[in-house]
Amino acid sequence: MKIIALFLFFSLFTLSTCYHYSNLSYQAHGFNDLDYFLQQLIKGTNFFKLDVSEASASSCNLYSTWNNENECEYDDSFTICCLGFRGDTGSQPIFSEPFNTTYEFIQVLNSTKYDFIWRKENQLMEYNFTKYVAINFQYDHSLSKMSKFFLYQLLKTIELRGLNIQIITGTNHFITDYEDKCSQGPCDFMDQYIADSNVMFQSSASHETDKRIQNFNVDYESIVDFCQNGFPDWPDNYGLPYLFWEPSSEDTIKFVLNTFKNESCKKTPTHQNLSDIKITSNLEPEMIEVKLLVSFCKFV
Repeated sequence: MKIIALFLFFSLFTLSTCYHYSNLSYQAHGFNDLDYFLQQLIKGTNFFKLDVSEASASSCNLYSTWNNENECEYDDSFTICCLGFRGDTGSQPIFSEPFNTTYEFIQVLNSTKYDFIWRKENQLMEYNFTKYVAINFQYDHSLSKMSKFFLYQLLKTIELRGLNIQIITGTNHFITDYEDKCSQGPCDFMDQYIADSNVMFQSSASHETDKRIQNFNVDYESIVDFCQNGFPDWPDNYGLPYLFWEPSSEDTIKFVLNTFKNESCKKTPTHQNLSDIKITSNLEPEMIEVKLLVSFCKFV
């Protein structure tokens, strides 16, 4: 009986160690429901991409909790009244399903309910990781009043509440436009705060292109070329995982993980393990956990 008990103990210990070691090798992609975002956080997800779009007056009225007409702006051929998180098939700025707004996202960040997950002073040990949240703006009006207010509120809330959250954007000009504005002429305190922020850029290229920290972010099929020819060294400076975009089925996910784990893959010294890469997709954390355990952990 003692032998069986010891075997079970060491098996569970190995599973736990392997799971922690793997650290959920994926970035959760855009969704319009912040409740799902919070579920992902609780289940151990640390990397996110959230798609933000301008939303028309009718969309804000029909599908969100927005109720302040004084905030509306006229933009091209639409009256834009709120910024919404996208996760449906509607075309911007027309939404076809209920969505949460950026105002509700700020409310979530201000809530003490989730401090055990992301507030530096309160994080429990199992959540003691930086949360990387990539904000992808699906429109081009970086200097609009609505965009500026959201960016300022987002970054200021993270600073004042001491949240262990790092903001990234794949829409780089939403930051560089503020840098240019403040370097070339007068800008207000919100402009300057955004320009001076530590927002990281999400690079779609395989090389470093800007003074800001970037994460390595490429299409999943390109992993073959990088494994054959070698990965660049510059991501090693930042301690961030490689991101491979949107394998959309079990076969393609398995392809990425197996290609990277193959001994012939020319990895850099600091990117050797599954915890050093992320596949970017809409997945359930438990599915990834089980996949990693079954495919790559001992005793399973």
